[in-house]
Amino acid sequence: MKLRAVGIALLLSAGASGAIPVESKLSLSSGYRKGTWDTNRALATLTVRPEIGPIETTAQIWGWYNWSYRGYGTREYDVSLRASKAQYWGEHWGVSVGLQEIHWGETFGFQPIDIINTRNFRDFPFLDHGINRIPAPLAQFFYSFGAFKTEVVLNPRSEYPILPTTVRGIPVIANTPDPWLHQPEGGIKFTGYLDQANASVFVYHHINRMPILRPDFAAGGLRAAFEPVTSVGASFSSANQEWVWRGDFLMTPNHPLPSGNRKAAFAVVVGADWSPEFAEGLTLGVQAQGDGLPVDTNSENVGASFLVRKSFVNNKLQAEAQLYQSFRFMDYWMRVQLQAGLGDGWDLSVLGESSVADSRSPLSIFPQGPRVAGTLNYSF
Repeated sequence: MKLRAVGIALLLSAGASGAIPVESKLSLSSGYRKGTWDTNRALATLTVRPEIGPIETTAQIWGWYNWSYRGYGTREYDVSLRASKAQYWGEHWGVSVGLQEIHWGETFGFQPIDIINTRNFRDFPFLDHGINRIPAPLAQFFYSFGAFKTEVVLNPRSEYPILPTTVRGIPVIANTPDPWLHQPEGGIKFTGYLDQANASVFVYHHINRMPILRPDFAAGGLRAAFEPVTSVGASFSSANQEWVWRGDFLMTPNHPLPSGNRKAAFAVVVGADWSPEFAEGLTLGVQAQGDGLPVDTNSENVGASFLVRKSFVNNKLQAEAQLYQSFRFMDYWMRVQLQAGLGDGWDLSVLGESSVADSRSPLSIFPQGPRVAGTLNYSF
C-alpha cells in the first residue's frame, strides 16, 4: 500500500511538471438493469510513458467516483495505481518488472488460461478482461533462442479477487485471512514459432481464480474459498490469409470444490476468425468449448461462442456482437456494442447485454437479465 501511494505521488508530480508526455482521459459511464441504475461512474485516467535510454516505463493512475453503486446502494470512490512498470527488450532477452497485467490467452470471450492476474467480479461482467483484471506486482523474464522463447513470471504475493456482495440474493461474506493469502505465485511458459504459427505450453502455481462459494450457516451467507493450485495449459495460433485459428487449454488437477474436497477441472476452447477480403473491416468468429467445472456434481459441459465485428467510416464507427451459449446448462451471455469516434478527442460507447445462468454455472455468481450501458470518453 505504501509503495502504491509513493507511485501515485510521483506520477502526479511528473504530470504536473510537464517534464514527460502525459495521456489523460475523462470518462462518464452509466448502466441500467432491472429498474435500477447499477452504475453511474466518473473516471479520470492519467498515463505517462517516459523512456530512459533503452528502458521503457509505463505508469497509470485511476481516480473515480460512483454515486450509484449496485452492490451496497451507496456511493464509493477510489484512487488507485493501475500500472507502474519498467521494461527492456533486447535481441534475445527481455524483462518487465512492476505493477502490470499479463494475459496469455489466444481465444476471444471466455479465456481459460488468463490466470496470472486476479479479477474484479463485483462491478464488471466476467468477460471484460480489459477492465476487470487487477494489476499485480509481477516480474516477467524472456529469453529467445532461434524459433523458441522461454518466459518466466513471478508474483511475490497472491491477492484475492473482488467478489459480488450477493449471489442469488445470499450475502457473500468477506474472506477470512488464511495461510495462503499473499503467498508467492509463478510459472514458466515455452513457445515455439513457425512462419505465422505459434504454440505454447506452460505450468503456473497460483490460488484458484474461479471463485468457490461454500455455505457458512453460522454467518448466514456464502464464504469464498481460495486455495493454492497448480495449473498446466497450452495455446496455439495460426494465421493463413483470411483465417486465424486459435486454441486455449487449461487443466487444474487439484481444484477446490464447494464441499471442501478437490478434483480436476479443465477447459478447452478451439475456434477460428475469418476476415474476408471482399468485406473490409468485417471479422466473423466461432469457437467450440468444453469444460469440467469445479463443482461436486457431474460437471462436464459443452458450449460455443460467436463473434461478429465490423468497422465503418474509416474505423470511426465499430460494431461488435458476442454470444456464449452453454448446451448442457442452457445458460448464455450476449453482448452488442457500438463505439463511435466523435472527433476532437471525444468517443462514445453504447452496449446492451444479457445473461441467464444455471445455478451450477460460473455465470450464476453475476447479475442476471438484460442491461444497457453507455460510456462517454474525452482524451487529451
